Amino acid sequence: MALSTMSNLGNTTTATTSATTPTEEIPTANRVIEGIVLSLVICVSVIGNLSLWIVVLRSRALRTLTSMFILGNVIIDV
Repeated sequence: MALSTMSNLGNTTTATTSATTPTEEIPTANRVIEGIVLSLVICVSVIGNLSLWIVVLRSRALRTLTSMFILGNVIIDV
C-alpha cells in the first residue's frame, strides 16, 4: 500500500511516498486463514453454479429465455 502526502509551501511542492511490503505486515497464520476462507468461497460458488445448471437443464419448465440468460451469467461467473 503506497501512502502519498503532498504539501504546498509557497511555490514549492513536495511529495513523499512510503511503500511497504504487505507480506511483511501480515502474519503467516492470517494469510493461511485467509487462503482457506477464500478457497471455501470459491468451492461453494462453483458447486452452486454447477447445481444451478443441473436444475435448469433437468427441468423442462425452467428452460425459458430468462433461465438461459441466468445460465449465461453463471458461465461468466465460473
